[in-house]
Amino acid sequence: MAAARISALLSTGYGVLYLVAALAYTVTQKTFWQGFNKEKRARLARASRNLWSLQEGLDGIRQKFLKLKNGTQLHYLEATPPTAPESKSLVIFMHGYPDSCHLWSRYLRSSSLITHAKLVALDLPGCGGSDSLDRYGPEQVLNAIAEAITLLKDRYLPRDQASSGTPSPQCILVAHDWGGIITFRLAAQTIGLFDHFIAINAIFRSHGIAYEKFPKPSPEEKATRLALACGPGAAEAELPADDGSMYGPSVYERSVRYNVPGHWDGRIKLYTQGLLRQKWTPDYPGFSSAMPLPDKSGHTTEDNKRLKYPVTCIFGMGDIALNPRIMLDGIEDFFLPSSDGVRESKIVRVAKGGHWCLIEPEGEEVVQAELQWALRGGKA
Repeated sequence: MAAARISALLSTGYGVLYLVAALAYTVTQKTFWQGFNKEKRARLARASRNLWSLQEGLDGIRQKFLKLKNGTQLHYLEATPPTAPESKSLVIFMHGYPDSCHLWSRYLRSSSLITHAKLVALDLPGCGGSDSLDRYGPEQVLNAIAEAITLLKDRYLPRDQASSGTPSPQCILVAHDWGGIITFRLAAQTIGLFDHFIAINAIFRSHGIAYEKFPKPSPEEKATRLALACGPGAAEAELPADDGSMYGPSVYERSVRYNVPGHWDGRIKLYTQGLLRQKWTPDYPGFSSAMPLPDKSGHTTEDNKRLKYPVTCIFGMGDIALNPRIMLDGIEDFFLPSSDGVRESKIVRVAKGGHWCLIEPEGEEVVQAELQWALRGGKA
């Protein structure tokens, strides 16, 4: 009895000591509890203006909007190279949580990409400069993204067919994290919406289910990263572009409703309202009624679990949130079979990359190489 009592007292003492130490550490980490002072707010305002102002141009990039049939407005970035690209293909980049289309800015300015395709980066609903949705379930988000892809294809891909001997223009999707999760569902449950999908550290739902790599960022870099994730500030959300286009009312509301703009409570709905697994009834322009749909129980059929497009899975093996074995082992069973040896799906592992490997040197090199490979039609 005495030994048990001593053991209990020691355990309690250890727990109390650990709690006190944790609280003391928290107090010393002012970043986690200290509010924005005047200097921090000024840096964030400058960064927000540099990224989101519709009245100030971005180097090599133009800010644009799409209007969906239900009135929702989505924001995207368009690469504006000095000369038209040699290829008429279209590449659509999609970010994850908690980012925005500006995550892809380096790719929109890449000299090795802008000559080979038209490049755009789309803001997901409720993120960046795109309107918020009432709900973020599959019916709302998947239909919105599928319609956005259709509208971007109508806007950027030529309507005339490729001439004899000339490769047909392609639509290639490159998506990270939640953008990849959304596109994986589209890749399994649509036909003809795009031509190739490059997934970067993303979960494929039918398959199984803060990485530090850089020096400590400067205050200005922190502000830029926060502005990228939060979206437009109040000043940027109120002012229209020269052509009269402007951010939607919900974007302005997100910028003023909270101490830090961005409406983070709304973004959490990506995780809580069934986007990953609930039934989806496609309803977007160009949808074919011949597509296989989930059965009456709401579960997807085996055919709905298999990918209908060639997919390149790029994965940073240092991702501390997503286990590579769970994410990758066995995913080949869901790949689209290749009959001619061209455009085969594959897995590319980035040994020294983390969750955001697309903005790390080795990962960026891999993403650009795989994208150029896809633009060549999967040929060496």
